[in-house]
Amino acid sequence: MRPDAGQHNRAFSRYIDMSKTALKKEINNLNAAQLREMLLDMYDFRLTPKEYFSFFVNPDAETLFGKYKKAILTELQRGSYNNVRARITVINRLIRNFDSYKAGLDYNIKLKMYALRCILLIQRRCNVPHTLENGACRLLAAIIREADLNLSADTVMQEINRMMDSDDFGTSGMKRMLSEYMASIRE
Repeated sequence: MRPDAGQHNRAFSRYIDMSKTALKKEINNLNAAQLREMLLDMYDFRLTPKEYFSFFVNPDAETLFGKYKKAILTELQRGSYNNVRARITVINRLIRNFDSYKAGLDYNIKLKMYALRCILLIQRRCNVPHTLENGACRLLAAIIREADLNLSADTVMQEINRMMDSDDFGTSGMKRMLSEYMASIRE
């Protein structure tokens, strides 16, 4: 078991407020195919059953979104002084876990945009590892792909362009790297 796994479970355990009775009622309303799909989803994404079923019984995407925003921000604040030690693998895992709840493509895009915005804000003021910069490029590609699927590419691209034009987000080198990456995606 990874050292941070227990910390992750403790951080999310206080948000779980599902009763067994509520779960039984929801399960009784499912047919066999829906029940199979739910169990396979839980197995595929290795969520703790209590978290998954809690969201299943009471699907509050906004609260879930807030929890994962906080977790991403906490990871990005790792480090000391001006050296950030955030791990893109942890951020990607948080995003995948959020995606596994199937809260909707809009929320998936919002969370990825939030992570990208935070990375660029922190990168402007602190030293970040190259892996985090490269991860920001891959995150940008995932955002564009999902926006195309969600038919919201225009609004997402406007927001990305606003970030790229602003002096508050990222250094000029990081912005150049993201621009080149976006150009390579479009080809």
